[in-house]
Amino acid sequence: MDFRLIGYFPKKEQWNLISEQIKNIPIDSLRYVDSLDVSQLGDSLYVKVYTQNYLYQSKNVYTIAKDVKNLTDTLKIYNIYIDLVMKDFIHDSETFRTKNYTLNYIYKENIDKIDKRIIFNKIYH
Repeated sequence: MDFRLIGYFPKKEQWNLISEQIKNIPIDSLRYVDSLDVSQLGDSLYVKVYTQNYLYQSKNVYTIAKDVKNLTDTLKIYNIYIDLVMKDFIHDSETFRTKNYTLNYIYKENIDKIDKRIIFNKIYH
């Protein structure tokens, strides 16, 4: 699910405008995503994606930058750090996958060492 989200933003310009670009992603593609942190250090972007499903929670960090060997402006994932933890309470998988919700976006900028944070506030019906 993280790779699908990152795949929506193949260029750095899209990451720079993420607060607007994120609205173009289908709502169901964000079902498992809780928040997204983006920080820039030099030419690299550090993207931390917080996700959860009925069974686990994860906090995954990706290093994204231009491929120096490639002449295009498409970004490449260089490093991946996965932190996956099983939940104490396991939800019914079918209910978790099919529950309807409304999505509100909360944007924050310049928090500690984080340049941009997007929180996906889901209100389940």
